[in-house]
Amino acid sequence: MSILTKKSISSIVAKTKSPTSLTTRPI
Repeated sequence: MSILTKKSISSIVAKTKSPTSLTTRPI
């Protein structure tokens, strides 16, 4: 449950913050 939830949130956050994160500070 924890892993699935974290993966889900991570996926959503990554998809939502994909362009922003890359533009703000590319890792």
